[in-house]
Amino acid sequence: MRKILKVVSATVAAGMIALPSAASAQTWANWTTASTPGGTMSGTIGATTIAYSGGMDGYQLSDGTTRTAGVTSSPNCNYAFFCLPAAYTSAGVAGPTNNGFIQYTAVHTGTITFGSAVTNPLISFISVGNGGATVHYDFGANGFALLSSNTGAGNQAAWGSGTNSIAGNIITGNEFSGTIRLNGTFTSFTYSILDNENWHGLTVGRDDVGANAVVPEPSTYALMGAGLLAVAVAARRRRKA
Repeated sequence: MRKILKVVSATVAAGMIALPSAASAQTWANWTTASTPGGTMSGTIGATTIAYSGGMDGYQLSDGTTRTAGVTSSPNCNYAFFCLPAAYTSAGVAGPTNNGFIQYTAVHTGTITFGSAVTNPLISFISVGNGGATVHYDFGANGFALLSSNTGAGNQAAWGSGTNSIAGNIITGNEFSGTIRLNGTFTSFTYSILDNENWHGLTVGRDDVGANAVVPEPSTYALMGAGLLAVAVAARRRRKA
């Protein structure tokens, strides 16, 4: 009987492990290709393709390959610009887990396109604005919520603390790093960078809850079903005994 229960416990536990974890239910863009000039990037976000167009001034791919018009590493973490998590983490949302991102120094209008619809996509920013120049990001008709930032003690990003302000659907940064969530379901969205600056960047993520929830594979359900069946058989044998 004990042996049966051990097998049942292991089987059910394996099924539970295979289910998506709500505590770390975000997927961040894996940027794999880029072109400058041309200003395009592409990659995947989980099983979904992601593409960027609209011009840029540099990039870093997720494998660390970098072409930049500004700095080539953060002062604290070399090429891992999201390495200090406090600026990018809020309740239920972890920071980026991939290091690739789009780099800007000039005014651009960028478009992110997904291979399939994504609900409430995430955007994490790096070093938007500086002491001598604020930078405005205009999301047009698309509303958003600020989830985290490097404002205040204990929330430093690679270049320390910064500030931000929001007016309508425009966010303004002065050495701002942090994460926002766009409101709605998108196959693409467009934003405008309204100011020149020496260097800043962003990447995109997906919150894998609600409409984006990862559906377990049929094999996962089969594994859990086998575990439940084993429980029922063990209980029946025990009653007979």
